[in-house]
Amino acid sequence: MTAQVTVGTARPVVPYLAGGVGLYHAAFNRFDHTMPRFYHRRVMGAALQPGTTITFTDPSLAGGGGVSLFLSRHWTIRPEVIATLFIRDSRSLS
Repeated sequence: MTAQVTVGTARPVVPYLAGGVGLYHAAFNRFDHTMPRFYHRRVMGAALQPGTTITFTDPSLAGGGGVSLFLSRHWTIRPEVIATLFIRDSRSLS
């Protein structure tokens, strides 16, 4: 969930800032070779049985900005850049 704040007045080009919070959920098989290194390091050393599913639910913070380009009354182009930060160590094993 994000919120946007316009930085300026109504005109054909309007910059804005965005920020928000959320949850990121990921699930992997313990021996899944496609698991990103970020998650693989978090389960290193755990004594898990083959076929064990590992799930991660991590809170996240997002922030960024962009520009609204009003082409007409009904059309807008809105390029933006958003960075997301995941806070780690909310995991469960099943």
